[in-house]
Amino acid sequence: MTIVVETDNIRAVADDDESNRPINWISAAWKDFGSFPQAAQSICLAALTIAAEGGKADIAKPMKGLGS
Repeated sequence: MTIVVETDNIRAVADDDESNRPINWISAAWKDFGSFPQAAQSICLAALTIAAEGGKADIAKPMKGLGS
C-alpha cells in the first residue's frame, strides 16, 4: 500500500488499485494528526483506508447521541 500526501489531502492507495477515494483533511486536523505518535498514525490511516473503501474497521465505534 502506498500513502500519498498532498497539501490538504492524504490518501492510501493499494499498489494494485487506483480506485480508492482520497481522505480529505482540514489543514488544522492534518497538523494535529502529524503530532500523533507514528504507531497511532498508522492505526488511524489503516482505519481511514478501510472506511474510504466502504468498509468498517474493527476499531471503529458508532457515534451515539446524534439522533437518527
